[in-house]
This record gives sequence, structure tokens and C-alpha cells, in this order.
Amino acid sequence: MPLLPPRRSARWLLVLLGAAGLLVAGLLWADSAGPGTPAQDTVLAIVGVSGLIAAILTAFGAFGARATFACAMLGLLIGLAHMIWVAEHPYGGMEDLAAIVNFYLYGLIGLGIGALIDFGRWLGARSRRP
Repeated sequence: MPLLPPRRSARWLLVLLGAAGLLVAGLLWADSAGPGTPAQDTVLAIVGVSGLIAAILTAFGAFGARATFACAMLGLLIGLAHMIWVAEHPYGGMEDLAAIVNFYLYGLIGLGIGALIDFGRWLGARSRRP
């Protein structure tokens, strides 16, 4: 049984909820490591951005680009782990801003690698057709 559902499956809605929940929980964890509690505006922004990222990536996966979804989510999770580590070990300066940039950068790197994998698979399947 594959880890990700087949394309255009209704189970991608569960993947969307899981991915959005994981991103929201991780980003809220990183935000709560700082002094004070996060403001309501911050929490709503985190939920909105995480939901949008998860929806876009899940749409890629649901329409057949499963490697793009998997690699981008892996990149985002690596960036999230880095962001949480920076939040738990504050040094002062601009490390928190760099961690946010790295979060998106790792996600973009994963997106690019996954897109290359899916493109290669598409070319391979196309060349095998008579």
C-alpha cells in the first residue's frame, strides 16, 4: 500500500488536514517559545498561511505530482525543525528571521526536487508509449 493516496482520491482531503495541522502545530510551537503568548492576529496569520501552503501542495499531489508534494512537505518539515531549534536556543540578533527564511527556502528546495522527479517520471512514461 503506498504512503500517499492515488491521484484524484478523496483521501487527499485527509492528507490536507494532516499537513495543515502539522504545519500549524509546528509554527505555533516555534512562536510560543519566545517571550509572552502570541497575539490573536499572529495565530490567525499562522493558520491562514499554513492552510494555504498545505492546500497548494495537496492540490499538486491530488492531481498526480505526488513526489512534489512529498519532497516539499519534507523540506518544510526540515525547515520547521530548524525553526523550532532556533526558537528553543535563542542567540539574539536576526536568527529568528533567518529561520523563517530557511523554512520557506527548504520548502522551495523540496518543491524543486519533487517537481524534477515528477517531470522525470512523466517523461519516462511518455517515452514508453507507442
